[in-house]
Amino acid sequence: MLALVMVGSALLIALGLGRLFGWDIGLTAGMLAGSMTSTPVLVGAGDTLRHSGIANTQLSSALDNLSLGYALTYLIGLVSLIVGARYLPKLQHQDLQTSAQQIARERGLDTDANRKVYLPVIRAYRVGPGTGGLD
Repeated sequence: MLALVMVGSALLIALGLGRLFGWDIGLTAGMLAGSMTSTPVLVGAGDTLRHSGIANTQLSSALDNLSLGYALTYLIGLVSLIVGARYLPKLQHQDLQTSAQQIARERGLDTDANRKVYLPVIRAYRVGPGTGGLD
């Protein structure tokens, strides 16, 4: 549900800003793709523009603006993701360390002292002349 809200709100914001500032569809789609750091949106928008049947001069301009919009907003989208992941739990007054310990207890990993680590069993065989294998 969160993903649907995220995509829907990003689409509405991009379309709203595109209409407000008079951007063409290429720039608007590029800015949507860049702000969401989503290359599949960029590729999908490019394919849609290529198969839309618009004139070659408009198509060339729209594709150029698509790349421009993506390049302008990708870094902003990436930094926003990093900052959001870093500070959103603090804004929501959540202690990630406490939450992680609670989840560990729920899954049977009470503390580091009680955790059992199982090492993999490795069996190696030497095969060759003089080892009783292949003579």
